Amino acid sequence: MPRIARPLRPLLAALALAAAGAAAQELSPRPNWEAAWHVVRPGDTLEGLAGRFLGNPEAWRELHRLNPGIVDPDLLRPGQRIRIWVERPTPQPSAQVETVAGRVDERPAPVPWRPAAEGDLLLDRDGVRTFEAGSSRLRFDDGSSVTLTENSLVFLRRQANAATPLPRNEIEIRVGQADVEAAPRAGTTPEIDIVLGDARGRATGTPGGALHARSRAEERGSSRLMIYRGQAEVSAAGRRVELPEGTGTTVEPRQPPTPAEALLPAPELVLPAEGGELGLDDPILVWAEVPGARSYTVEVCGDAACGSLIERAAGVAGTRHRLVRPPAETAWWRVTAASASGLDGFPAGARTLRPVDSVAPPPPALVLRGAGEAPVTAGTCSAVAPRAEVNAADRYGRPLDWSIVVGGRDTGREPVFSGSTRYEVAAVARDARGRTASSPSIGFQLDLVHPWAELAPVPDRREIRRFWGTPSSAPDQVCGLGLEVSTGNAGWAAVPCALDGAAEAARLPLAGESAELELRVARHARLGAHLPLDPGQATTLRLGDIGCGLAEARLRLARDEQGAPALEVVVSDRAGRASRELWRLVAR
Repeated sequence: MPRIARPLRPLLAALALAAAGAAAQELSPRPNWEAAWHVVRPGDTLEGLAGRFLGNPEAWRELHRLNPGIVDPDLLRPGQRIRIWVERPTPQPSAQVETVAGRVDERPAPVPWRPAAEGDLLLDRDGVRTFEAGSSRLRFDDGSSVTLTENSLVFLRRQANAATPLPRNEIEIRVGQADVEAAPRAGTTPEIDIVLGDARGRATGTPGGALHARSRAEERGSSRLMIYRGQAEVSAAGRRVELPEGTGTTVEPRQPPTPAEALLPAPELVLPAEGGELGLDDPILVWAEVPGARSYTVEVCGDAACGSLIERAAGVAGTRHRLVRPPAETAWWRVTAASASGLDGFPAGARTLRPVDSVAPPPPALVLRGAGEAPVTAGTCSAVAPRAEVNAADRYGRPLDWSIVVGGRDTGREPVFSGSTRYEVAAVARDARGRTASSPSIGFQLDLVHPWAELAPVPDRREIRRFWGTPSSAPDQVCGLGLEVSTGNAGWAAVPCALDGAAEAARLPLAGESAELELRVARHARLGAHLPLDPGQATTLRLGDIGCGLAEARLRLARDEQGAPALEVVVSDRAGRASRELWRLVAR
């Protein structure tokens, strides 16, 4: 294809300006082309960039369509930021700035340091530096990435073409921290060389597997390398240390690497829970202690990989941290434990949180203690007015004010009950801002009254005298009366006689708040002071309970306090209360 003379190119570019504005927004001309940003270096032209990134200098027109403001494609201003197409895999190995958070600068050599922007391409010997609360993630052609945390300075020393059999990139960490990660790719083994002052490291993933390594260079000259996925080796001062997965090493200035040390496990994140709320009025993060940890590093980020840092706190001594710069929208947080040697353990999996103005307190824990300190649970019956045990604390364990609510009425710190009836009891917690939370209500029946038993009303006394002859209290006479009690559908049961020894009582199960039992005899007798018992006629025994209801009646012939024969009736309710009644019984 004939080349266009250079003097004509500015004219052709100027003629295309009107139509190029709309073309700048067009889709990629080819499926394997991606849009990126390039900072112009001295000597760059659109033709040269097309040859470098697309493998075809004649494709400069496609680049010009992306940049309609360029008048002369051969006169580009160093430091100018322009849009370009990049073919994947690119003929020119490059890293692309994927995320930028806070203040991040880039040095597209030999152009001086300038603010970095997402989408920018970085070449060999280019540098990236982050400042306080700044972070950035770079993506290489082979799909691997480097995530820089705050206050870091990193240079790209060598980048390999992704199409090579064994692509290997090399970075130099002057100061700060970088995480290197590579996802599994069939047929490749991800590798990256890392320069840390006097030390050199190489991190290698498993064949077709993932790679995750963390490297840190400190201002005093020491450096550390931790391998989370894959394996690594570190060389310094003439010695080399192999690092299996889950280990790390420390390199002091002019010293060999320390032996491989097992990394601490990831801390368990406690509060907020996954997707939970973070109160901006009290932005505290809580995690579980890791045995052997000297301190912790807390990170809050705009993405799960922490390429967009919001806040980072290193050297946290305890297991909670109050954020200084809480996020304004949904964010991710994670915690890493550091050992006594300063090696970072496995980072916790990032967990999402949702910032809100304030978080209501959690419901308090309420326990009602009844007779014998036994818990009074929902749907049960209590024979005594229970006392309340309440544990009211915010989600960080700080105590809260609380009170008891009985039947919808606040009774203060102690529940107040007015009699035998059903009650609903709950505890209400209040924080300093007046927000409240209630415990689940406990509904129970309170029974403060003993059950009772009575005989049916007696007939006129004048009629009683006519029927009575000479009474007898002899045990054989009384036991021989043939006293029986009705058992409902089961018929009649004999009332056992215990006048001359022990005898089990007749036990009759009951239910409800009232019941009636019928008594009958085979011979004439008198029950109590005036009630006659005659064969063929039944006498009614009435039982009742106000509260939980009747449970059982037990009947037998026994002796009263004076030793006289009597009918003993013991009636119990479902609260465990019982009453005992005695009526003297004589034979006629």
